[in-house]
Amino acid sequence: MKKNNFGLIMESWRGYKKSINEITGVHSFYGRTYEEFRAAYDEIARNTFIFFDTETTGLGPARMYKNKEVNQITQIAAIAINPGQEGYESFNVKITLTPDTEWYKKDQEQAIKRGVQFPFTHKQAFSLTGYGQPSTARKALRKRAREITGKIEKAEQSAEERGLATEEEAQTISSRLIGALPQPTEVISLEEALTRFNEFVNQFPQRTLIAQNAPFDVDYFIQAYVRTGVDRLPDMAVDTVQIFNRFFKPILQILKTKKESGEQLDPADEKMLNALTKTYMRTDKKTGKQVEVKSLTVSLGPLAEAFGVVAEGWHDALSDVTMLHEILNKVLQYLDGNKDVVMALPTVEREENTELGPPVPGHLSKKKPVKPSDLPPSNS
Repeated sequence: MKKNNFGLIMESWRGYKKSINEITGVHSFYGRTYEEFRAAYDEIARNTFIFFDTETTGLGPARMYKNKEVNQITQIAAIAINPGQEGYESFNVKITLTPDTEWYKKDQEQAIKRGVQFPFTHKQAFSLTGYGQPSTARKALRKRAREITGKIEKAEQSAEERGLATEEEAQTISSRLIGALPQPTEVISLEEALTRFNEFVNQFPQRTLIAQNAPFDVDYFIQAYVRTGVDRLPDMAVDTVQIFNRFFKPILQILKTKKESGEQLDPADEKMLNALTKTYMRTDKKTGKQVEVKSLTVSLGPLAEAFGVVAEGWHDALSDVTMLHEILNKVLQYLDGNKDVVMALPTVEREENTELGPPVPGHLSKKKPVKPSDLPPSNS
């Protein structure tokens, strides 16, 4: 019996997560109460927040097939937000496909014609992330641009009209907001992309890097730095998935249990729970029958729906980082508003449930760091 595409994806994802251990380069909030986490978060919130994301062709960058590197980063995007200031500075580039990636895409297409099934193909990845399409601002970015443009108009008013100390201050605000407008995406080499990303990040000496599912992106960055010889950034990253799993998902589980027991939920909580409940069919190993499974998710798209954030452009890296900024703020506001429940949650030293916690590739925890000499020769 053939497995459907979703089943193949899940099987591959579980295999990728099976050897999860721990990763250097990502902050851990497990073992902390919400009060301790909030104190730590408020401390780093004094820094410039840099939300970053990558789009890629597959689950892990270390995958080799016929001595070729078949997975790569296809896009890097980030926004930098200074505390107490409106607007942000943005970074957004797409990466030229390597000869290995081009070859593997064609190899997959030929294999599919022979009846071979893949969890997820390069062609599907390019379609999902908009690779190869003109980088026009999508709905979320156009909406943000309109909002910022309105603020620019206000910033360009005279100092007297805005109650500012000097006209120079008004011009400074205007320049900062203009810099936040979405820019056209360039397609450049991985080495140039990493170099320019480092330059973007290093503009902000007091900074905190944040990503949704950070270990996945950090894994790709580590391998990319090694392969190109570009110096690796020394920063630790904050993983929002870990925050959501540790403090927000247990509240969803409480709401789910109440709903299943017949208790009436607050309409807003019920709407949120419905948005964050995914339903899929799974084959029961004992009976062989298809059974309906409902599970909770803290994936970016459903979170956007749950909190009323515009999700158009999901899986475009620049759209994703702007969404994540809004979503993180809304989740923290929700947690602060339900502090009595959050504070009562038991301390968790480590997530054992395979559905929880960020995916951390085993090759980073079980093997020595990858050296240039470990890598196959370049095809160029």
